[in-house]
Amino acid sequence: AIEMAKQEVSMCLKAWLTIPSAGNKEALYSLVLSTPMIMIFKSLSKELLKEKLSFELVKLADEWLHEAQHREVIKFAYLLCGVIGLDKIRTLYSRKLYDDLFKMAICEEFTLYLCTACYFSYIRPQQKIWYLLRHTNGWGKVFTLSLADFNTEQKQMWLLMHGLELRIFWPPVAPLIISGSRLTQRLQTPSCTYDFYKYAMNAISQYLLFLTPDESQEQYKLSSLLPRQVNFNVTDMITNILRLAEPFMEDPKNVTDVLSIAEWLRGVIADENWDIMEPNTCHLLIGKCEQIIYQRDWLPVINE
Repeated sequence: AIEMAKQEVSMCLKAWLTIPSAGNKEALYSLVLSTPMIMIFKSLSKELLKEKLSFELVKLADEWLHEAQHREVIKFAYLLCGVIGLDKIRTLYSRKLYDDLFKMAICEEFTLYLCTACYFSYIRPQQKIWYLLRHTNGWGKVFTLSLADFNTEQKQMWLLMHGLELRIFWPPVAPLIISGSRLTQRLQTPSCTYDFYKYAMNAISQYLLFLTPDESQEQYKLSSLLPRQVNFNVTDMITNILRLAEPFMEDPKNVTDVLSIAEWLRGVIADENWDIMEPNTCHLLIGKCEQIIYQRDWLPVINE
């Protein structure tokens, strides 16, 4: 069905390019309107990139981006711009169209399509990408993260502090946060501030959930849209965050962080998930969690 939909749109587009009549244009609009772009965006883009394309496509994209009344048609405008090339549009056609593509992408229904257009155009304009990062907080932010550079201390700390400030819960983004913020190296510090501890614990907790996903959750399938991430040393990561957690165990809210890690480790044992961690290592880390938790008598706190 996806291949058939792609071919129908491709043939209709070529018919309009051959004879750019009002009738062919209306037929293309109607077909695009009824075709979910998420299904064909990538495959149709790859097909069109192999062909010599008319610059008339840019004019069509310009018109539909600004005047179309339907969302799928606007997404198709992003597709056309991506295969023509965003840099070509900026330098040879219209800086306004180029800028408007990014402005429209603040609406997170369109952010993925802008990111894909950037990918096919081989550009990652960091100033605009960082503007999007600071003005999105859902799926748009997730996909924009994959285009951003985190090549300074300031950007790496921003990622750790704000990368998981999302209105969606999606653990597959955690590896990108850990990698981009250089968290594994930062965890080797002898001590840390409370704020750093909470940000680090949040990223690690979501990474552990990512390692043992609930496959019934449909959104996990979207993890393939993010760049592949390196595998981290989970044992070292947990060992270091537990060491940094110890000074903050006076607050019962922080104890729940350690309890959650212990429960995750027990789940690894119960599921015999030895690809993640060996059983002896799991037991040793559970013991460390319990040592941290029960170093204080919590009965008086409970009875308050």
